[in-house]
Amino acid sequence: MHLKHWAALAALSFLTAVQAAPTIATYDLAPYTGDGTLEATSVNSGFTAGAITSVGVSSGSFSNHFYFSGWGTAIDPTKYFSVTLSNTSAFTLDKMFFSAESTQATPATMVVRSSLDGFASNIDSFTWGDPQALVTDGDFDLASLGVIANSVSLRFYISSTAGANASMGFANHQVPGTGGGLPDAGSDVTCTGAIANTVPEPSTLALVGLAMVGAGALRRKA
Repeated sequence: MHLKHWAALAALSFLTAVQAAPTIATYDLAPYTGDGTLEATSVNSGFTAGAITSVGVSSGSFSNHFYFSGWGTAIDPTKYFSVTLSNTSAFTLDKMFFSAESTQATPATMVVRSSLDGFASNIDSFTWGDPQALVTDGDFDLASLGVIANSVSLRFYISSTAGANASMGFANHQVPGTGGGLPDAGSDVTCTGAIANTVPEPSTLALVGLAMVGAGALRRKA
């Protein structure tokens, strides 16, 4: 392999290492019993992940289905899901992955807001509305929150013209929960992020060094 190829590979590996974000918390929907509280089933060391709770909406939920009725046609600040993530060190959030479902095929929109600005503005939004009301995979980009000092609360608001009786929220059809084995399997709720470390890891420094050596060699050859 030519030296320039090694340099390109090193640079690509460096970018991959920087962009990768580990999982902070996972919320498995299968054990959910319908009490309006979805507990974290896996939490990364050093982090605290509170339960996802429902506020102001009516429970119709069961295993694999953390969804509720009573949503309005526009965002109602008194109706939402809430979760708090924290760490004794400063940290950043990257993505939140999930699947959503509605008992009606009418489009629905979920938005996420944070306590950092008093839940005043949308960080990201996701709209779904499968013609057959199937589980739909989605994600929220949370990187714009920047460095979080110690704790942040997220709220998720849903709006739709489906009517107050339609149930909407997080859902999947994974085994062994309700609907397990259906083709629209979906996914559990997962948050990714990392400790805000201003000092690069040794492996990252090594990749940077390799890339710089390769670039220097190319200049000398030229």
